[in-house]
Amino acid sequence: MAETDPAQKERVRAIAVSLAAGLVILGLKAAAYWMTGSMALKSDALEGIVNIAAAAFGLGAVIFAGRPADGNHPYGHGKIEYLAAAFEGGLITLAAAVIGYESVLAMARGVELRALGAGMAVNSAAGALNGLLGWWLVREGRRLKSKTLEADGRHVLSDFVTTLGILAGLLLVKATGQAWLDPLVAFVVAVVLARAGAALVRDAAAGLMDEEDSATIAGIVSGLNTLLARPVDETGVISVHGLRAIRSGRYTHVDLHIVVPEYLPVSESHADVERFEAKLIAAAGLEGSFTPTWTRAGESSALAARTRRARSASSRCAPSSRSRGTRRPWPSPQTDVSPCPLCGGAARAFFRDDRDYLRCAVCALTFVPESQHLSFAAERARYETHRNSPADAGYRAFLDKLLVPLAARLPAGARGLDFGSGPGPTASLMMRERGFEAGDWDPHFAPDEGLCGSRTPS
Repeated sequence: MAETDPAQKERVRAIAVSLAAGLVILGLKAAAYWMTGSMALKSDALEGIVNIAAAAFGLGAVIFAGRPADGNHPYGHGKIEYLAAAFEGGLITLAAAVIGYESVLAMARGVELRALGAGMAVNSAAGALNGLLGWWLVREGRRLKSKTLEADGRHVLSDFVTTLGILAGLLLVKATGQAWLDPLVAFVVAVVLARAGAALVRDAAAGLMDEEDSATIAGIVSGLNTLLARPVDETGVISVHGLRAIRSGRYTHVDLHIVVPEYLPVSESHADVERFEAKLIAAAGLEGSFTPTWTRAGESSALAARTRRARSASSRCAPSSRSRGTRRPWPSPQTDVSPCPLCGGAARAFFRDDRDYLRCAVCALTFVPESQHLSFAAERARYETHRNSPADAGYRAFLDKLLVPLAARLPAGARGLDFGSGPGPTASLMMRERGFEAGDWDPHFAPDEGLCGSRTPS
């Protein structure tokens, strides 16, 4: 979270404008009530008092929420904006109760109205100012991501709507001469205000209780789908799970479990995750922070055993005679560079068991140097020991780990080739079962020269 927020001054200015405008509007509404003695106009003036109190409390909340995170508030101070919204909702509900009570008393004892036309004109001016102020506050609250401003704007707009209802009711009173309609209109206003106040309290409680924000989650998921559609060698991320997000005022805090490749150094994975974080926050259109928990894919007892073998082998650097050629020492990652057979990029030492494995720094291809390849005859003999078959449910389940996510990312009608399909082609069959066009090529068992040419035995 940033230490300074350039939009904070705008938030404070907006709530200060709300406070000043509220004082002017309250003065107009109080004058309208004093001129007419109308219970309906009194209810409108009482709500104006609520607006002033809410704006004053909101000003303090906006200033406090703008403080950066600290040791006692590691997620910032944004939740006070929900408290301010709840306070405003409570004040509205209290005003509704007072207006309802006084309306019932007025209906019981009767009312005497005077100068109704002039009072309605003054109240109309106050209502017009309220409408403009409410629209502006909601717009600024959304633009500046302030729950306090948005709640204040919604309250002021509800006040504008009730003012329209009051004026409509008073026009009816003026047209019919039935003064008892005035407290009835005020009672209807009380009911409307009670509903608006309860809604504000409910929304604020949802924020304070970290209720899931469906719109926020949808935006994050959309950003994740965009990023995960890119190659792993670009993002450094294989998959994600365990997504959670909470709102704290205008800030969003995202928790996510990320799976990264095992073959990358920890420092490189850390840098990849930080870049992924920044891209996700930007793609989701959020302002906030990201708390990733990342796991290196494939870190298991099998990997640990391979690593121990590799370290043991690395201490035996003397060449040994092998059926496929002379073994060369384990290359130095800093100095020994081999060309990648796929893209021609620089490939360095990656892993070692009974052979050397190199990884290309450009395309991430992992390969064994040609000097350590099996002979053509030995390679065929090795593959003929395989018992892989399309009828083997276990083998299909193994291939599905690759084919299921692959099929989900391929466009309809995509074409592919099972390169090195072996004696029992299965991957191509499974892709054809999913509606894709897939062929087979293997130098021993499917040497179709029309696809890839032939390999000359050596």
